[in-house]
Amino acid sequence: MQPYPLTTKDSLTSLTAPAGITLVTVAGRSAVRGKKACGAAWIITWIPKYPFLVDVRGLGLMDAIELDSRERRDRVIQGAFARGLLLLGCGYKVIRFLPPLDVRQREIDMALEILEAACKNAL
Repeated sequence: MQPYPLTTKDSLTSLTAPAGITLVTVAGRSAVRGKKACGAAWIITWIPKYPFLVDVRGLGLMDAIELDSRERRDRVIQGAFARGLLLLGCGYKVIRFLPPLDVRQREIDMALEILEAACKNAL
């Protein structure tokens, strides 16, 4: 049985590219509206408190923070995990956030509180 063309990673066709762009555009308009969508904007305010935050970047709910060292990144990830938040290390010293599009505002706030507590412990 042949896999459906939109689900195979090697079959980028003239149909899949517009479908992906449409999905991202529609999801960005509807799912994120009204939420504290840009966690990166909130985390930027932490930079004076936590000088080990080197860079904060992101678009909508897809955000990342770069820390000064891999060891500190790992301590923040472990501290967040101990408090119930699963984060992904990305690259050498970056933490990536990619919540589902149906995330609730309360869940975003909880994640930011847990992340800040983990950052405090990593000082």
